[in-house]
Amino acid sequence: MQSTIEIECPREILLGLHLDADQFAELVKEEAAMALFREGRLSSGMAANWLGIPRAHFLLKAMQTGGANLLEDNDDDFLRDFLAVIVFSNTTPFIALASIGQLHLLPQLFGTVHVAESVIGECADGGRLDNPQNLAP
Repeated sequence: MQSTIEIECPREILLGLHLDADQFAELVKEEAAMALFREGRLSSGMAANWLGIPRAHFLLKAMQTGGANLLEDNDDDFLRDFLAVIVFSNTTPFIALASIGQLHLLPQLFGTVHVAESVIGECADGGRLDNPQNLAP
C-alpha cells in the first residue's frame, strides 16, 4: 500500500530550480531517501525500492552524491540491512535442514520466521517436519 503526501511549494521555488511539480516531487523523494539512509533510519534496500531503482544503483548514488559512508562495515549497519530482508521459501530448505537436525538455524539467521500453513502442511505430510514449533526463536 502506498501513501501520497502533499506539500506546499511556492511557484518561485519551482521556477528558480527550473523544475515542474513532478520533477520537484522526484527530487524531494530522492533527497528524503538519501537523508533517511544516511541517518540509519532506512536501509539501502528499502530506499532503493522506494525510488524504484536497483539497490546497487542506490548505493553508488549514495556514495557519489549522498555523502553516505558505506565502508564503515560495523555490526549495526550489517544488522540493519540484514534484518530488513524478507525471505520467501518453499518446503525444500525446511526439509533439508530438518533432515540433518539443523532446523534451529533459520530463526538464528533470520530472527522471526513466518511459515505458510501450506508449507508446514506439506512438510508434515511428507513426514519430514515432526515438530513445526522447532521454528520458534
